[in-house]
Amino acid sequence: MSDWARELEVARTAALEAGAVLRDARFDPGTPGVKPDGSPVTEADRAANAAILAHLSAAFPHDVILSEESADDPTRLTCPRVWLVDPLDGTRDFLEGSPEFAVHVALVAGGTPVVAVVLEPAGGRLVEAIAARGAWLEGDGPRRKLAVSRRRVPERMRLGVSRFGRNEALNRLLDETPLGKHAVPRGASTKMLDVAAGLLDATLCLHGRESEWDSCAPGLIIAEAGGRVTDVDQRPLRYNQPVVTHPRGVVTSNGRMHEALCRLAAQFWALHE
Repeated sequence: MSDWARELEVARTAALEAGAVLRDARFDPGTPGVKPDGSPVTEADRAANAAILAHLSAAFPHDVILSEESADDPTRLTCPRVWLVDPLDGTRDFLEGSPEFAVHVALVAGGTPVVAVVLEPAGGRLVEAIAARGAWLEGDGPRRKLAVSRRRVPERMRLGVSRFGRNEALNRLLDETPLGKHAVPRGASTKMLDVAAGLLDATLCLHGRESEWDSCAPGLIIAEAGGRVTDVDQRPLRYNQPVVTHPRGVVTSNGRMHEALCRLAAQFWALHE
């Protein structure tokens, strides 16, 4: 059985090169284009994507890559190993000059994440995980193992919420429940890394537009830090699926209040269906 060490090393190298591309372009991103789904895309997205794909393809020529910025290759559905890549998670944050954007590189084997690297180029935080071997942080002092918080009181839960991905269901939940009192806006996957590091207790995505490349790498990191990642129905997320979005949202937490949080999220989800 593979210990995934080589895969992790290649993923880290690829993420660091993409991060250098993004740092160079951060304060001069140029005029963004618009993708068919209405989201922005920059030349930095494409350049970071090319850097990652070059590394992965050279090291693992028989693997398939599913990336936000590349055409979908349908052969991935029959491939036992698929890389999930988001070369610039948080393009809107990047364009606004916020430091809360990230590079995601993850390997999925049999529908399950086994290797993950998330790099925040602006702050230098690099987090990585291997299934069943924990999650580790670099770039913020000595290398250390991550662990989720131990908070158990729902009314005091520190909830990370998107700066751009809110909808009516989430807004109503924040307005009508005690969770809104301690909600913390965060860009891109910063909020998920903060759950893994114990700085936040949970995140909620109450729409069906979140894609596999958004959740895969940070999701494995949260799980390896001791937390939980499911949809609002408490079902584990699956990867390398024919439809690459999560149709029932994404809930992450420290695991100590996960069932209650999912039940609450499902109630508000139903309000906009």
